[in-house]
Amino acid sequence: MSKYDQKMLENIGQMLMLSFSGQKINEDIRHIIHEQKIGGVILFSNNISDPKQLQTLCQDLQQFNQKHGSPYPLFISIDQEGGAISRIPWLKEQYNDPILLKDRPKGAAFQFGYGLGQELSKLGININFAPVLDILSNQDNTLLCKRCLGTETQKVAILGEKVILGLHQGGVLATGKHFPGHGDVTLDSHFHLPISGCDIETFKKREFFPFLQAIHAGLEIIMTAHVKYTHLDPIYPATLSEKILQQILRKQINYQGLIISDDLLMKAVTNHYSLEEAALLAVKAGIDILLICHDLQQERSVWKTLIDNYQNPLFQKLIDLAGQRVLHLKEKRHKILAFH
Repeated sequence: MSKYDQKMLENIGQMLMLSFSGQKINEDIRHIIHEQKIGGVILFSNNISDPKQLQTLCQDLQQFNQKHGSPYPLFISIDQEGGAISRIPWLKEQYNDPILLKDRPKGAAFQFGYGLGQELSKLGININFAPVLDILSNQDNTLLCKRCLGTETQKVAILGEKVILGLHQGGVLATGKHFPGHGDVTLDSHFHLPISGCDIETFKKREFFPFLQAIHAGLEIIMTAHVKYTHLDPIYPATLSEKILQQILRKQINYQGLIISDDLLMKAVTNHYSLEEAALLAVKAGIDILLICHDLQQERSVWKTLIDNYQNPLFQKLIDLAGQRVLHLKEKRHKILAFH
């Protein structure tokens, strides 16, 4: 294999994060780690039964990757927001819903993040897809009404920052979601494409602020929203929007961390684009990690699409930048990523 091929496979692999079935490492995930050199996995409730099993699964994934995949450790991620979006039921650091943090004593948000980070880290998980930094500005938003940290911009920003700092000190990388905001709409992006008519000035004062404060506090991973903001980009939802991700997040804010898509198989995307088209638009927009859940055949299709388009100078440049950005964070955060 030429150095060109090795570089291509390494950078494309680091851009891929997927889910798989079962509570043990199986042939499907072994094959993907070995062939594609993927950068990460996301765990769901069907991967989890008890603490020992989960710890063993994470260790087996890392050890197999070390021997047969990439020389860099895997990102092992999970959605553990608290409340309804909690994949691990037995953790000590639980509460009914994240929105209740706004009424708890000062310091509770940090302690929640810190305790949760410690628990996840001991299990072998190194990324938590939390906190939600969306402002609950539309009271009819049933998807996020209990997952947000509140309706007041300043309070959400402060609580989000504390949860992020707690998770980081507890030994897990936090993820702010869903940029540029999912709280202003009513539709659920799992099933439909939400459209926000929020004007630019309101966006800057409201949706934008918690992400900005989180970045200043050291947030290194941001997940995008499958939401179309017509005043920011009248054509594409945020996940696929160069205007939102490249022009606003990268250039205006100067954010240097990772950008991960929400699941590309959600209907907000698949109702309007083929998966291959969506993957290429996401890369062009500036996504570093493509999240593809519950369908390994579709994930392989994305991998092949990236390989097929790598010789295009534009995509080669963007894929190499994304892959190297992922590897840079893995090197920087090697202590968090080391499995125990």
